[in-house]
Amino acid sequence: MRDRTPREEACRQRPAALRAHVPPARVRPARGRRAAPRRDLSHDARPARDADDARGGARPPPEVRRCRRRARLRVRERARARPPARGAHGERDRRGRAPRPREVRHRRLARRPRVSREYPEHPRVGVGAVVLHESRVLLVRRGQAPSAGKWSLPGGLVNLGETTREAVAREVAEECGLAIRVGGVAGIVERVVRDEAGRIRYHYVLVDYLAFPESTRLVPGSDAADAQWIEIDRVAELDTTEGLLDMVRRAQALERGDRA
Repeated sequence: MRDRTPREEACRQRPAALRAHVPPARVRPARGRRAAPRRDLSHDARPARDADDARGGARPPPEVRRCRRRARLRVRERARARPPARGAHGERDRRGRAPRPREVRHRRLARRPRVSREYPEHPRVGVGAVVLHESRVLLVRRGQAPSAGKWSLPGGLVNLGETTREAVAREVAEECGLAIRVGGVAGIVERVVRDEAGRIRYHYVLVDYLAFPESTRLVPGSDAADAQWIEIDRVAELDTTEGLLDMVRRAQALERGDRA
């Protein structure tokens, strides 16, 4: 081997040139710092036609903002007005609790007016009670048509699925606040009322029962303007419905037959 000159030796042992160290880009944000929020495109975003049309982060026009604000207010009002949905009967809620028993109602049904008794398509079945106590009979003064202002026997229409005996006990309790013991049938009356044109305005088939009170205390209900114990001898002096006194006489005869 040949000897290297001092110049060659110096060139051979020259250190490498220093290079700037560039760290790799961070994939995640540095600890303790929050990442910049991602900006989503607006619903009104559209491609820019030219440099003047690209608005970047500019706010929408005032008309658009007002429309959005009104839409949000309408959604909130509907959410407040609408009751929270509940599970069907027999199901359990999210916490595993059984639903509370509640009455099923509907807004339209609640607003629907009562079915009119005028001009019916078929006869309506009703009941009446001749409630006797010693020498008196229980009468009510009607507050509604067709016998408004007149004295009548307590009673009303039979509900669907209800017997006539159940109906007469219910009607006396509702109109007079009185519990009764229902006896036999005192009589059956058909009442047909026509208007000036000859059309049938009311048509009732009434079953009147003899009945006896459990007490004498009366509490008139909403269907009756008044309720009183009237001496039977004074019934003819009152403005009563047609055939009332005759039905009271029949009930008295039925009562005497029961005693015999």
